[in-house]
Amino acid sequence: MKYKVMVAVVSLVGLLFSGCATPTTEAALTVSDAWVRPVALMSEAQPTTAGEVTNAEHGGHNDMAMGGVTSAAYLTLRNGTPNADALVRASSDAAEVVELHNVEMVDSVMQMRPVEQIEVPAQGQSELKPGGYHIMLINVTRELKPGDTVDLTLTFRSGAELTVSAEVRQP
Repeated sequence: MKYKVMVAVVSLVGLLFSGCATPTTEAALTVSDAWVRPVALMSEAQPTTAGEVTNAEHGGHNDMAMGGVTSAAYLTLRNGTPNADALVRASSDAAEVVELHNVEMVDSVMQMRPVEQIEVPAQGQSELKPGGYHIMLINVTRELKPGDTVDLTLTFRSGAELTVSAEVRQP
């Protein structure tokens, strides 16, 4: 009998303290303000420069500089967790190749270069914007008109994966 009472008391105490525990749910990685530059595709007989960007935005590359029509995606990544993370990959069916890029000043010239990852600090954010970090869409597979949307799948070092719909619009 004493044993049953002891088990009951221990169980009740455990339940009591479990109600006082701090919740372990963390705010996850989130994406906001996602948008993509528009591009117009034309016939092969008429190469286009409709998606041309300025030196300040992409280091002097135009939409044909990488062997096909290019665009770029921009967004804000927020990390509500206590652990730093990083965007390590992006994909989209709107382009044959999708890369992470940054624009840097090298010998007084703005240059766009691929990067392995884009850090997202713990309890912080990283902004992908013109003239800085961005997602490069290479060999765009369809016309991207203002008002359209482009789905982007973002993969993080932690293994988290987010899919976001980015609006096509002018900067």
